[in-house]
Amino acid sequence: MPRANKLRSSLLALLLLAGAVSVAGCGSLRRGPEPTPTRPPLATYTPTPQGFIPPNAVVVEQAAPAPVVQEVAAPVEVPTAIPAEIPTEAPTVAPTATPEPTQTPTSLPTATPTATPTPDYLFELEENSRFPLVKDDKLAGVRIFAYIYDVDEFALGNYGLIITRNDQPVEPVETNSRSAAGLPGQTRTEIGPYSRFTNLTLTVEGATEGVWTIQAVDANRAPLGRPAIFILGSQDNERELYVRYRRK
Repeated sequence: MPRANKLRSSLLALLLLAGAVSVAGCGSLRRGPEPTPTRPPLATYTPTPQGFIPPNAVVVEQAAPAPVVQEVAAPVEVPTAIPAEIPTEAPTVAPTATPEPTQTPTSLPTATPTATPTPDYLFELEENSRFPLVKDDKLAGVRIFAYIYDVDEFALGNYGLIITRNDQPVEPVETNSRSAAGLPGQTRTEIGPYSRFTNLTLTVEGATEGVWTIQAVDANRAPLGRPAIFILGSQDNERELYVRYRRK
């Protein structure tokens, strides 16, 4: 039974193949033979001489090409590169040796200067004044008046004066240069602003310019009071010098 089926199948396949072959043969007989393909003719090229213008040709003038304006680009400023700072190494400080402490010298106490004590004079210089010479006085020098007195006894006698000019001793003209006791006299005959009591008058002739000092002294030339100082010029007319000493 299986064998009969196999034969049946083979027979069916042969029939189908035969039918297909017959159909293909009929189609080819119906079309006929295919035509032989033809090749197109090759084109011929005849060169034309340069500058040849064919007859009846229209010459068209070509317009000159417009000039091309080339825009110039503005130069671009290239930023300058700033070099970066190169860090420098800090110098190495060499350690310095610590100096040994020096011993501070002990300052010795200085002696405090003592003020020179003012001498304890017996007389007080009450006045030292300068006055112009009397109008008719032709003295070419200095006239000195002194009044050495006590409040209770008035004028005191036997006292004198030490006179210096520029630290040089000056001797008066009068030989008797001692004061008189009792009632005092007047420096001027008329009472006025320049009139003073006096009990000793001395005259010094010669140069007058300089520093004059006048000091009352006793019989032993010991100072009685502080000196009076006068400064005179070369043309000074106030050459009448007056001192007054009062006993304390």
